Amino acid sequence: MIRFALLFGTLLIMGCGASRSLGTIEDEPITLQEFEDLFARNNGGWENAAKSNLEERKAFFDRFIAYKLKLREAKTRQLLQDSTVQRELQEYKSSVALTYIFEKELVTPALQALYERRKEELRTSHILLRFPPFSSPSDTLETFGLAMSLTERAHISPFDSLARAYSQDPGSRTNGGDLGWLTQDRMVRSFEDALYALQPGEITKKPVKTDHGYHIIKLIAREHHKGTIQVSHILKRFAQNKQDSSAVEETIQSVYDKVQRGDLSFENAAKLYSDDASSREKGGALGSFARSRMAPDLVPILFSMPVGSISAPYRAPYGYHIFKVTGADPFPAFQELEAELRQTYQEHYFRSDHDRYIRDLKMTYRLEFDEIALTQLVNSFDTTKTPSSEGWASGIDPTFLSRPFGRFAGQVLTAGDFLESVQSGEEFSTISLTPANVEHMINRIVDSKILKYHASQAVQRYPAFADLMKEYENGILVYRLDQDEIWRKMELSDSVLRAFYEQTKDEYRWGDRIAIAEIHVRSDSLARSLHDRVLRGEDFGDLAAEHTVRPGFKEARGEWGLTSVYTNELTIKGDSMIVGAVSKPFRFENGWSIIKVLEKESSRIKTFDETYQEISGRYQEHERQEREQRWIEELKKKYRVTIYLDQLSHAFTRSPAS
Repeated sequence: MIRFALLFGTLLIMGCGASRSLGTIEDEPITLQEFEDLFARNNGGWENAAKSNLEERKAFFDRFIAYKLKLREAKTRQLLQDSTVQRELQEYKSSVALTYIFEKELVTPALQALYERRKEELRTSHILLRFPPFSSPSDTLETFGLAMSLTERAHISPFDSLARAYSQDPGSRTNGGDLGWLTQDRMVRSFEDALYALQPGEITKKPVKTDHGYHIIKLIAREHHKGTIQVSHILKRFAQNKQDSSAVEETIQSVYDKVQRGDLSFENAAKLYSDDASSREKGGALGSFARSRMAPDLVPILFSMPVGSISAPYRAPYGYHIFKVTGADPFPAFQELEAELRQTYQEHYFRSDHDRYIRDLKMTYRLEFDEIALTQLVNSFDTTKTPSSEGWASGIDPTFLSRPFGRFAGQVLTAGDFLESVQSGEEFSTISLTPANVEHMINRIVDSKILKYHASQAVQRYPAFADLMKEYENGILVYRLDQDEIWRKMELSDSVLRAFYEQTKDEYRWGDRIAIAEIHVRSDSLARSLHDRVLRGEDFGDLAAEHTVRPGFKEARGEWGLTSVYTNELTIKGDSMIVGAVSKPFRFENGWSIIKVLEKESSRIKTFDETYQEISGRYQEHERQEREQRWIEELKKKYRVTIYLDQLSHAFTRSPAS
């Protein structure tokens, strides 16, 4: 039975905050925190849940008590000891734990590290020594030797002078190796890691290898990311021989003066005078720029300008610019960049980090191999066979199957384990069993076993994962009980559904419906011609099958089937016509349509057959509610339930993290 305690009595037995009690079922407490967490997960998060009113909380509380009563009944029936439940829990744990630890220990920290790097802009110089085309290992070694020599000189000689003399990067050599401001998303991994390890003024201690060659890197400065600015410009170009530079200077100065006086808006001046065809019609708009995507000499000019300000004419090698800063955005928050960072990480970082992660686990769990047993296993197979060949493992002595070839964390790896792993999947089925390939298979299987073992410890290491598993466990138990007490006891025969239909059939009605056929074509002349042919007696369906361009309607001879008169303009128009009538051509969508009314039907109650699926669904939901309500009432009588409803007013007054 349920007992409702008075407020004063409640206060005597309860503490405050998250320990506040909503009641008990037998001797098990029902805490406010558990209610809050479940309510928040089912109602769009804590912030939305905190806005809920008392009636909404009470309605959810009823379902919450039903849920708790079912769990209490599952405990009484000892469902958790059921072998099928245990097997399902273990399968779920195995599949989810690996994903969970990858996200927790690998991906999430890596995304945060990427974001922290993105928050910085690094002013960088480098000297690049490229590999010779079709280079041999000796060529690469020679390039590395020169790079090492330059690295040593770079620590005692002017870096920019060495870059001008030796760098093979034409884009930065003339600038003394200056690459401008760089951000994490504009570098390959090895270059990035080396650069972010430096402090301003430092040079890499050894050359950094990329696909382009060997780099000697110097960090000039590192600053917090200044975000992006929106820039517009007016460009006046020099002629190719630059003999008109004075005239261009006079023109740009005249345009600048007009804008400054207010004779012309900047946008109109760009449309009238700019030589940049790609931005001219947009009022000179160039888009958004971070410092890393801007010529280095423009950065101090444009990033020092307030929004709305206009620069004096700026001379470039090809002409003059007038710039306007039209907007500015700060560096995005992590949540705004998370999807992009995640994609970048999966494409460029995950594989190498994954391999490093496994290497670290092997050290943590002290993986050791018995070299004699391992060598024997590697050389036990017919190299002409694959694991899909008959008798592929016949060369292994049965007494060898139980011999360990490796150990980690108290776990033993045997030849039998190896054979079982190879046979249980398709990954290795077509690989020839050469010693090198077998060694590769062993490494892959060992990696998998170490990962699975590590994942199996997730419940002990992470309370949140333990909570996730507990929630899934509860879900399985409630599902099993619902199946036993509700769904398996529900009769779903034709006679039962017909009886339910007779009780509720007034709720299932067709509105006014119409069946039309349509010929839809692109040109009005063809539409008129087809209309004339229909009037002369040609079959409407034959013409629709030959000429209609509506996808899928040639095969249907233009027929839409019986549908609501309010489906679209075609059916609305057809509703004003008599059965058998054919319309004149009229504009519809991207062409011309002719319709013929095939059938009309007034609103009526749906037949049992027409509403079978709907009736079946409605009946099952009705029966589920009825049976569950009766069952919950029985459980309330079976177990002693005490409820403190007044405590719901205290929900969501704490911080969700507390």
